[in-house]
Amino acid sequence: MKKKEKEKANVQDIELLKKKYDLVEEKKVFTIKLKYANASDLIDERISTPEKVIFNDEISDAILKYLDDIPKGYKSNIEFIIEDYEGYNPKAFMKAFKYMLECDGMRYRKEKHTKNVTVAGLMGVGLFFTLLMILTLAFKFINETVGIIVSSVIEIASWVFIWEAIDLIFLSPTDTFKKGVIFFSRIESVSFSDENSSNVISCNKDELYNDLKGE
Repeated sequence: MKKKEKEKANVQDIELLKKKYDLVEEKKVFTIKLKYANASDLIDERISTPEKVIFNDEISDAILKYLDDIPKGYKSNIEFIIEDYEGYNPKAFMKAFKYMLECDGMRYRKEKHTKNVTVAGLMGVGLFFTLLMILTLAFKFINETVGIIVSSVIEIASWVFIWEAIDLIFLSPTDTFKKGVIFFSRIESVSFSDENSSNVISCNKDELYNDLKGE
């Protein structure tokens, strides 16, 4: 019964998403169209040049929000529709998209390192309190009530630090982590089109990821 209910819910989700995105059902691929009036709407103009286009951080966050809609087992084509390229070369925008993914990867590696250091510290403190708790059990307090209170406080402290470490590892995925997982598991292709929706330049997932790996 639960399986049927789950399948029914999944069908309902797909029908709901079909009102929002185009779907090629046999390929299980949605098309997410992101429309912009001007090329400059995507660009961080403070550091970009005509030869070196840099996307603003909001683009990555916007893509993550839409990809979050896509259910497991489905992929998505990301289609940027830009009415006016304002003299920019569309190829520069594809390079900017790949560079954006590289920057997200860099942030993920830094965040992972920081998290690992924090987890190691929390686990170390938690284990220290655990050892201390074991030692207190062997220590004879003058007042039994005081001994129970001290042991309880140390036990609680040890579990607090250990739980915080576990929470960081398994229960607190950040947007940076989600981008690393969702971007690479749910993007089938990326394209940049003009105001008439005629294709200007596109890149499938294999080309995209091989370029990122330097192949």
